[in-house]
Amino acid sequence: MTANIQNQTVNTAGLPGHCVSILHVEDSKADYLFIDEQLRGNIRFNYRVENANCLASAESKLANKDYDIMFLDLSLPDSSGIDTLQTIRQNHPNIPIIVLTGIHDDSIIDDVIHYGGQDYIHKDEFNSKLVARTIRYAIERKRSELELQDLAHHDPLTKLYNRSIFLDRLTHCLANAKRYANGRHCVVMLLDLDNFKTINDTLGHGVGDALLIQVANRIRYCVRESDTVARLGGDEFTILLEQIEQLNTINTAVNKIINALEEPFLIDGQSVYTSTSIGITSSNDEKDANAETILKNADVAMYTAKNKGGNQAQFFTRDLQVSVQIRNNLEKSLQKAIEEEEFELVFQPQINIIDNTIFGAETLLRWNHPKYGKIPPVSFIPSLEETGLIIPATEW
Repeated sequence: MTANIQNQTVNTAGLPGHCVSILHVEDSKADYLFIDEQLRGNIRFNYRVENANCLASAESKLANKDYDIMFLDLSLPDSSGIDTLQTIRQNHPNIPIIVLTGIHDDSIIDDVIHYGGQDYIHKDEFNSKLVARTIRYAIERKRSELELQDLAHHDPLTKLYNRSIFLDRLTHCLANAKRYANGRHCVVMLLDLDNFKTINDTLGHGVGDALLIQVANRIRYCVRESDTVARLGGDEFTILLEQIEQLNTINTAVNKIINALEEPFLIDGQSVYTSTSIGITSSNDEKDANAETILKNADVAMYTAKNKGGNQAQFFTRDLQVSVQIRNNLEKSLQKAIEEEEFELVFQPQINIIDNTIFGAETLLRWNHPKYGKIPPVSFIPSLEETGLIIPATEW
């Protein structure tokens, strides 16, 4: 569900005292022995070198063992040119690669860097002093590259995937569901904490951030390793479940999440309480829907659960979508009504029943819609209050 750079292949190799494990992919035995001799001649660094004489052998070794760095000859019996580098980089993106070649062609340097190599050494310039520096720099550059990738793909606070990665995985899931049409589909759950703003306002953003981290950890515990968990932003989280045959099979996970987030969170010695509203939708809810549409449908269901009091889940339905569209249209019309002064006031007299005299009046708001005429308060006052437009309407 998440990737942690500390668990990747790149480490602190290249520093004195560390034994650097090298996979040298080279089909020339003479070149391999020469470079191995040069490496063993370095008194400041320890190297452990293994040889693979073709691309297939290299792939096999990489599948079974981690190496600090790779020396790669681009001309192999089963692969040649920049394609060799591309294949290794595609299948093993985390290992730093130094290309070794006997070809004098400066243009290849740009290709090596462009296609994921960290550096380039010509074989007849190879020496122990040069390679020690090159290995260290190559590993440091790869580490920096992976850290940037990690920042680009993950939420920095919770370490969950971010919105862009979630949408990418959802798009891939939708494409597979459509392609194979095997009755299995993608399910998206969108979660929003019910009282997070209150917690932030009363206890501070530090407590709010600590709560989000603990919420993320509890959500991950409630789902499968194969499920994708992401933080969209703020207090919104989302889960992608793939290869689901029946929607009722996810009820266990839903209830597990709701129950887990009901339990108090211990932060700075105090118990903090929250709950969650969950919107659920699937690729079966709308034909040919894209990732953004699926997420919007889950959002509709989530806000319905929240409006019902929260701490519950709501499945998306077409009726929910229609009601939301009506509400959205009403909100837009109300904004226009305030701007163009479509409201008017009426006065309901207050009468003294003893002497039948008027002693005051209640002022009531009416909406004189240009198309639908007089609209009673019960039809629009709740929307004014829900959207915050009640303030400018009251000021008017």
